[in-house]
Amino acid sequence: MSMDEEYWTTARGKQRLADASLLLTKIGAHHGNAVPSDLQVRTFAEELTATYTLSDAMEAIRLFYEANVKNQWMSSAQVNAGIRALRRKRIPEETRIGQLMDTAGIDEDRMLAYRRDLIDGIKRGRSVEQAHEHAKTHASRLVIEAPPAKPSKPKQYHFAGRMNRMNLNDVIGETK
Repeated sequence: MSMDEEYWTTARGKQRLADASLLLTKIGAHHGNAVPSDLQVRTFAEELTATYTLSDAMEAIRLFYEANVKNQWMSSAQVNAGIRALRRKRIPEETRIGQLMDTAGIDEDRMLAYRRDLIDGIKRGRSVEQAHEHAKTHASRLVIEAPPAKPSKPKQYHFAGRMNRMNLNDVIGETK
């Protein structure tokens, strides 16, 4: 995602900065209520994964500090890793994925596309239900068709390719 100066004036950019400020404030609360500077907020917002959700990021921070015995500061990379770990845990077992496919009526031809879209949706922050609906819709309209046939060009043979059908008159012309 390109984050030039203009991006930060958009509603999405402002929301991202507000979220980063809230996340850094929560991190700072574990270290004597340290207040983040504008540069720290902007840097954190730039480094936060594009598919974050505020609830996933807050949970990642909670889990990090729940196990933090060394009093380390949590970085944006650790927040991103925590978000990915939370989302990996949400991916259903293969038997559950099979049940979801059965209820959606996904056949063998579309099951790989469905499974890929389901897992990708969960990794992007959707709930299992939201990812299931998206994957079901996408898989039901997914049809791979053969490319249109190209018109064949008439074969043109080179002189050497016609040698077996030629006689001496074709090569040197009529003799008198």
